Amino acid sequence: MSETKLTSKGLKNSLKNYSISEAISEYIWNGFDAKATMVEVKEDKSLLDSTMCIYIKDNGTGINRNQLNEKFEKAYESEKHVKTKLNGATIKGKKGVGRYSFYNTCYLAKWETVYQDGETRKKYTITIEAQNLIKFDVSEEVETTESTGTVVTLFLNQGVAVGDLREDIKLSCAWLLKLYDDKRIIIVNNEQIDCSDLIYSCETRENNFSDFHVKATICVWKRKLHDEYSKYYYLNSKEEVLCKENTTLNNKGDNFYHSIFISSNLFDENFSFESDMEDDNLIGFKTKKSKEFKKLKEFCDMFLYETRKPFIRAYSEEFIGKLKDKKVYPKFDKNNAIDRFKEEQLDILISNIYYFVPKVFTSLTVLQQKTLVRMFELIQSSGEVNNLFKILDGVVDLSKEERAEMADLLEKTELSNVIEMLNLVVSRLQAIKDFETLVFDKNRYTNEVDHVQKFIEQHYWFFGEQYHLATAEEPNFEEALRAYLNFASDSFYKKGEIHIDSKDKNKQMDIFAIQSVMAGEVKKCIVVELKRPSVTLSSKELGQIKKYYGVIKDDSRFQSEKIEWDFILVGNKYNDEIVGEIKNSTHHGIYNCVYKVGNCTIVVKSWSDILTELKMNMRYLEEKLKIKYSMLCDKSTLSSDDIIKEQENSIATMPKAMIS
Repeated sequence: MSETKLTSKGLKNSLKNYSISEAISEYIWNGFDAKATMVEVKEDKSLLDSTMCIYIKDNGTGINRNQLNEKFEKAYESEKHVKTKLNGATIKGKKGVGRYSFYNTCYLAKWETVYQDGETRKKYTITIEAQNLIKFDVSEEVETTESTGTVVTLFLNQGVAVGDLREDIKLSCAWLLKLYDDKRIIIVNNEQIDCSDLIYSCETRENNFSDFHVKATICVWKRKLHDEYSKYYYLNSKEEVLCKENTTLNNKGDNFYHSIFISSNLFDENFSFESDMEDDNLIGFKTKKSKEFKKLKEFCDMFLYETRKPFIRAYSEEFIGKLKDKKVYPKFDKNNAIDRFKEEQLDILISNIYYFVPKVFTSLTVLQQKTLVRMFELIQSSGEVNNLFKILDGVVDLSKEERAEMADLLEKTELSNVIEMLNLVVSRLQAIKDFETLVFDKNRYTNEVDHVQKFIEQHYWFFGEQYHLATAEEPNFEEALRAYLNFASDSFYKKGEIHIDSKDKNKQMDIFAIQSVMAGEVKKCIVVELKRPSVTLSSKELGQIKKYYGVIKDDSRFQSEKIEWDFILVGNKYNDEIVGEIKNSTHHGIYNCVYKVGNCTIVVKSWSDILTELKMNMRYLEEKLKIKYSMLCDKSTLSSDDIIKEQENSIATMPKAMIS
């Protein structure tokens, strides 16, 4: 019977929080420390499917009997020893107590080890009981022909939950498996662990300095690894891990979990990671303060910084989506161009803040996040960026460089978005002016099909931002129903597959458009009948659109209680018959309504009404961007055909029809 020479009374305290998966990971690391290339983990289960024993087998060098004093009798030799192990040459950086990690979950641990002793191999067993960690039994050794390596058997306490052993081990050992690829293998219950599903990205860069070479590989993880911060791992040319340390990008609150493997011949010899002495004061040794190491670190830090940039940009979009799902954002009207613009600007502002200081948003309740986002929205509206920095300075320290870069980025982003919005507003105002020329110029030839209808097909935003043009070029009702069903359901109907039993089924609508909510559910449909400027709307034209209403009303496939239908008749003017119809329907409370039953409404509008409303909606942006309507291009000298052709290239045009 031998005794462990414990010099730290805190041994058991340091072990009491170890889970079974953490203990197993320690034995896996021990195997790799012993130059193993493969470690196998197996569970021995009872008839009730509970784990009784766990075996950890490695093909390493085994435990030399002559090294028992070093391996088992010395634990926690000193605080200095612990610090050296953490920052020194061991792969895992254990505290000298890894072999006793079974204490919290097992009543017994047994090591069966085979090692090479000269020309022969020898085998013996070590046993430790959890109740008496300071004593261990060692069997007599015997010669054997078995391969070198060690099998650790853990006998679990009753009621210990093992959990998802495979997943836990994968998260503990992923960085090592990635570092050595197929040179290190872990098999759990007869299945090899593959950590590729944990990898977000992996990239390598190399550089030849004047007196040394460096190769850096950055692996970005989709999840945080167990018991491991994001670290630099320093390797020599033989790919031996000599030292590891935390990177400067830990605890940023941005989910940028990473490992950077730095291999260089600078570390092959005469390099000390432990010394704090300057440069070459160690007589021929390089240190972390040498100019060579500083060059290497600068190269790797820049690589890491550039790798983080696109990751944070991509993740910021996902983060903004989560904020919106939690109703953190202010309410913006999707159908209002001004509100959409404001929301886009807030998206960009939040994205930029998250990019530089993601921890601003971490560890906050939904209410706190909502308050912060609303504050940023107010600052954005006022344009006072200095106030933004005052808020950020109260939450997190920004370096001078970060502040300057962030201010520059915000300024450029704001300018680019103002320019983009300016172009869109100018194009829309130009479209309004061009259409006024088409319909109000009494001396020009403007017809319904070639001019009015073609223009509105390109600019159906005249009737609302929220619509999608369902079909193009005057669809009949069978084609309209095909478009509607394809849009509103998961089915897909080909041309000619949909049939309607109605004498008016071949009548052609000028515009058929569909509005959907964000979830894809149809909310509203509009049918628009357009008349050329010379036509005065009367009961004849009204009767035409009532026939459209009749076809849709009589086909159940068009109907749903949740969907509203608006039938809109539009022309330059209408006669007294229409005026009478409007007066008779005022009780519905809908402007220019002439008929309403259930979820269907028929309205008559003049182009003057529509264009006036559009200009009023644009006035806010027009004033903010200081656009003078009178300075827009006067196209009165162009033909109607030329005006239509020019508008085809306008950025104000809407997407093409969903079904052609």
